[in-house]
Amino acid sequence: MRRLRKVTLWVLGVLVALPVLAVAAVLVGLNIGPGRVAAELLVGRLTGGGVVIEGLSLLHRQASIDSLTAARVQVPRLPSPSAAPAAPVAGGKPFTLPVQVLARRIHVDRVELGAGVAGIAAVASLDGSADVASLQAGSADLRLRLDDGGTYAATARIDPAAIKVTLDLAEPEGGLIAHLASLPALGPITLKATLDGPRSAAATTLALTAGPLQADGKGTLDLDGMAADLDVSATAPAMAPRADVSWQGIGLQARVRGPFTRPEASGQLHIDGLQAAGAALRRLTADVQGNAGRVGIRAVADGVRLPGSAPDLLAAAPVLLDADVRLDDPARP
Repeated sequence: MRRLRKVTLWVLGVLVALPVLAVAAVLVGLNIGPGRVAAELLVGRLTGGGVVIEGLSLLHRQASIDSLTAARVQVPRLPSPSAAPAAPVAGGKPFTLPVQVLARRIHVDRVELGAGVAGIAAVASLDGSADVASLQAGSADLRLRLDDGGTYAATARIDPAAIKVTLDLAEPEGGLIAHLASLPALGPITLKATLDGPRSAAATTLALTAGPLQADGKGTLDLDGMAADLDVSATAPAMAPRADVSWQGIGLQARVRGPFTRPEASGQLHIDGLQAAGAALRRLTADVQGNAGRVGIRAVADGVRLPGSAPDLLAAAPVLLDADVRLDDPARP
């Protein structure tokens, strides 16, 4: 999940940043020669060349663009994590956009995602628009269409008081998300998610299907207070999403309420007939309970079989797991 979140945010960040960087290149280029060269290099690396800006006007600290197009965007891999701490912002002030950016039309003929991004190479086209007043207020509408038939659409409207975000995606079996999850035979995937309302209580919905697997979520998120009130459920019949991974059934029910670091949480999970990487178990049941920052997990695995020369080492009796974690512990990774 961490890698999926990183891939999604980084790719969307690159695509949304395109109009901002293009406008920045124009602004710098209007002033100094060396700045023009540096800006051209920056945009060239981002897009693979061929950026066309039509109908650009600069008035009252707003950069208005009728059309921003590029022939090709290359994202060969994710950036390597840096061990060095981020450089402090000059003067201790947070970064702000020099102008409001309004791009009425964004189009990229060819977006090339390398295998280093999602596990497989993919080619897509991009369409959308953006109106970014600041990092805290703006709107964007992006639609990515893969050559293999997958479609990924996102809209966002944010301001200091409210937020409205929608995600709508559909991909055939063996698409980007399935490969990110290392489950290429998971089946066709659809996802519809919404976040709508005041930042302190935004209504949240999620509906996911992956082959016959179904998951749903609903509730509210407090983005300012970093808290949630969510119910999540999931079910799956017998499936084999990978050659060495299969199960006979999965069921999940969970409830989370309160601050992210000190939630009241409860959940029950059961998995029947799980086989993975040469190991197997007849049934796994797990119960999760959380309160005031402590989350406890109680699990029982029955009929465990191990790979190797002693497969029945743990098969005679159920295997018990009892663990606790403090979510509000500053030393927690």
